[in-house]
Amino acid sequence: MTPISFPTTALITQAMLAHHKRLREQITELQRQCDPSRRLLLELHAMGADVEPGPLVLRVQEHQKRALTEANLVPVIGQAAYEHLRSLVETTVTHQVKVVEA
Repeated sequence: MTPISFPTTALITQAMLAHHKRLREQITELQRQCDPSRRLLLELHAMGADVEPGPLVLRVQEHQKRALTEANLVPVIGQAAYEHLRSLVETTVTHQVKVVEA
């Protein structure tokens, strides 16, 4: 797909919105197709399946992390300590961009 050329003016054009919307739709469709494929590969890998010889190989890396959520912390440190820690941390701001029909 050829990248769209965006103007440098302070105007969000309909072409820009349409381009973004198309890209999001493509991502959604690809994700819908990729998720079952990923699950199947992981399942076969966990069962010890061999990979057919050829130019492609399967590499699976496991990453672990601790989720420092309220549900996980309060039972360990208590609600008051959790609220105190929370007050010390700056709020993270995120932006969700959606292009929808008017």
